[in-house]
Amino acid sequence: MFKKKKKMKTEIAAFDFASSTESESNPAEEAPPPADGGESEVSQAVEDSKVEAAADASVASPDEDTAEDHSVLAVQGEAPETIGPGKVLGVFSSQKVSKIGTGTTSRRVVQQSYFFAEELPDGRISLQPLSPVHVPSGPKEIISKEEMLETMLPEPEMYQKEVLPKLRDIQKNIARGDRYRKQGKSFSAEMEYGKALKIDVDNIRANFSIGLCYLEREDKVKANEVFERLVKLDTAFEQEHKHLFNEFGINLRKSKMLDQAVDYYSRALELTDDDENLHYNAARAYFEQNKLKETAEHLKECLRLNPSHEPALKFIDYLKKKKQHKGGPASAEPGSAAKVES
Repeated sequence: MFKKKKKMKTEIAAFDFASSTESESNPAEEAPPPADGGESEVSQAVEDSKVEAAADASVASPDEDTAEDHSVLAVQGEAPETIGPGKVLGVFSSQKVSKIGTGTTSRRVVQQSYFFAEELPDGRISLQPLSPVHVPSGPKEIISKEEMLETMLPEPEMYQKEVLPKLRDIQKNIARGDRYRKQGKSFSAEMEYGKALKIDVDNIRANFSIGLCYLEREDKVKANEVFERLVKLDTAFEQEHKHLFNEFGINLRKSKMLDQAVDYYSRALELTDDDENLHYNAARAYFEQNKLKETAEHLKECLRLNPSHEPALKFIDYLKKKKQHKGGPASAEPGSAAKVES
C-alpha cells in the first residue's frame, strides 16, 4: 500500500479528544402504533429518551467554549512493537513515488498523503484521509500497527496546528446544536450544525442532525437534499452512527417520505445486512406503502436473525389476522408495543 520508509527515531505526542461514539444499545424502530395512529405513553417516553441519548452522545468538549487536550501516549525509539496504553490518535503521512513521461522527459514525482490514524480495540489501525481543509473525510482503511510504523511518519505539528483546532470547532458546533435541538430550538440547532458543515461538508453527525431538524419542521425539500447527500456516503452507515441513521430513517417514514425511507433502508442493508432492526424498520416503511410482500420478506429476515424479536413477532401476528379477516384497511396498524433497542 505505502512505500516503505527507513525506521527512524521519532518522538510524537498523540492526543485524545471526546470521540463520536454511540452506545452499544441502539434503538430499533418502535413497534407499530395503535390503530388510531396514536402512540402509547411507553413508546413516547422511549422516543424522548432516544432523542436525549442522541444529544448526550454528541462529540462535546468538557465546556461549551473550551476543549481539553489529553496526551495519552508518546512514541519514542525505533518502531516499537507496542505503542502504549490508549489508542493512537494523530496524523501520519505516507509517500508514493511515481514516474511520469518517457525518455528524456521522464521525471519522478513524489506524492505525499496525510491520514488521520486511530487505534482500534483489536490493535489494528484505522486510517482516514485528510480532506483539502485538513479534516478526516472519506472511506477508512484498516492496516496493522506494524505496517503503519514501517511505512508512515507521524505529523504532530499538522495534527496540533491544523487538524485538532478544526475538529474542536466541529465538536463544539455539534454539541451546541444537539443542546438546542434537545430544547426544541430547531432553527438555532440548524445554525450550529451549519457551522460544522462549513468546515466539513461530509461530517456525518452534522448531516444527520441538520436533516432531523428539517424533518421535525416538516421541511421535506431540505430534508430530501440531506437524504441525497447521506445515501451516497458509505461512512454514514457505519456502526458508530447507527443510532443516528436509525432515527433519521424512522423520521423519514413518519414524515411520509416513504420512497426515501425505503431507499434509505435498502442502502443501509447493502452495507449491513445482518441487522435485524434494519430489516424491521424496512418492513415498517414497506407496510406504509401497502407493499405487503416486501413487508413480510423483511420481517422474515428479521426473525431469521433474531427469532425472539418481539415487535416483529407481533407484526407477523397482526398480518396473519389481517389476512384472515380480509377487507381491513391497508393502512390499519397493528397493536402497539414498547420500542426495543438493539
